[in-house]
Amino acid sequence: MEVAAALRWLGKASLPLSALAEAAVVRPALDALGLTMDGRPAAASTTRRRRSVFYNVLQYAVELELLDFGPVDKLRVRPSRR
Repeated sequence: MEVAAALRWLGKASLPLSALAEAAVVRPALDALGLTMDGRPAAASTTRRRRSVFYNVLQYAVELELLDFGPVDKLRVRPSRR
């Protein structure tokens, strides 16, 4: 019962995968990967690992033809603020 409720919430709270084709959606997601749950900057290794996982998930979506391109590849890289 709790799992079903959690899945319903997840479905309502999630964006469709196609929304990741927009830089305005991907950029804030990448920025959030560099923060801890309380909003402080995460360690560089943590940020690197999270971004790597995010990138690979998006590449897998491209492989499955759920996305036409890897949205992270289209973004300009911003220098780190550390």
